[in-house]
Amino acid sequence: IGWYRGAFELPERPDHHAAELVFETVAGSAWVWINGSYAGQHLSGVDDWQVPFRVDATPFIRWSGGNQVTVRVLNIGRAGGICKPVRLELLKLGTP
Repeated sequence: IGWYRGAFELPERPDHHAAELVFETVAGSAWVWINGSYAGQHLSGVDDWQVPFRVDATPFIRWSGGNQVTVRVLNIGRAGGICKPVRLELLKLGTP
């Protein structure tokens, strides 16, 4: 089991935007917390560890302030952990 923690800041929230954390590769299953709240998981087997996944961060992030992401990775293979970059994508939502 490995634990990761990172921090980032966001500007004021743009109109009609959502946010997703994008994990390019995590070798093992991952559980994600954003600002102390459980945000989602990705369960991975030995053969599908290179499958990218997304977690909806919209309800958990703080606009105009600091944010913290914590990830727990459970590895069942030889090497494990977050292997490629993680990024936050802002998504433009349709107008009501």
